[in-house]
Amino acid sequence: MSNAKAEYEQRRQAGAPSFEDLLSQGWIQVVREWIVIPVEYLRSFQQAYPGLAEAFDWLQKNQYAVRYLPRRPVDSDIAGVIEALNTRRLSLDEIRSPRPEWVAARRWEQLCSELPPNAALARWLEDWKLLRWPTFIPQRNWSAYALERFHSAVFALLEAEPLAGWDEIHEQIATYMAHQQSASIELARKHLRAVPSTLVEQYIWSITYGLERYFLARIWALEGHTALISLLIRDIQDTENSPAPHPMWARLYQPSLSIGMGPNRFEDHRLWEVCGSQEVPRAARLGVKL
Repeated sequence: MSNAKAEYEQRRQAGAPSFEDLLSQGWIQVVREWIVIPVEYLRSFQQAYPGLAEAFDWLQKNQYAVRYLPRRPVDSDIAGVIEALNTRRLSLDEIRSPRPEWVAARRWEQLCSELPPNAALARWLEDWKLLRWPTFIPQRNWSAYALERFHSAVFALLEAEPLAGWDEIHEQIATYMAHQQSASIELARKHLRAVPSTLVEQYIWSITYGLERYFLARIWALEGHTALISLLIRDIQDTENSPAPHPMWARLYQPSLSIGMGPNRFEDHRLWEVCGSQEVPRAARLGVKL
């Protein structure tokens, strides 16, 4: 984010809002160091700041840009590949391993033996993303040592994630609607129904106002969390005998399943996926209170 901020300030015209003003006014949001700007904001921003939208337009169009850098000195062949990736003459799909799940599993074994669990997971997530998040069953691929360190690091990451509560989400959506429609935030608040209390009603509410883009844009920055939770669920599904609910499932979802609680952790979003994919009966069997 720091590079994007510096580039924006360098491109910003006199009279255009600063990067900090963009944040405070709700023109941009930052989720895990990723900048989120809906494309619908461009027209409203141009109306609010006529003739001063060049830097904001650049920021919106480059919010998903990725630049690859070597972590250590590399030979000329590798340097050429990195340059080709950055200039888009080469795509990651062209150099992928034919067995990405095997590479991902072996990479974690290497990292977890060299680094503390949290640092190993951060590095592994970067590499796993480059492999396009290949899935596998952890308990069938790792030793007890590697599996324990993985669980320790994953739960530490998920339980520390500072996600907004429903009151804050309601305010963010009102701001989103106001910027999207060039209206005042006060008017948007007035026309946005209060968030319901139960999980299924919250899911229905979230798709009633055409807000899927709002949620997807913010969940996109948390795709690593989704992938990690999916791996844990694969272990749960692979377990033959366990009292219901599965202990790992209970640890994943227990803090966020009480009626009336908002998504203070990421797991509610995963449950929305369950509701939206017609798997509610299956979720109920796992002990989920909907």
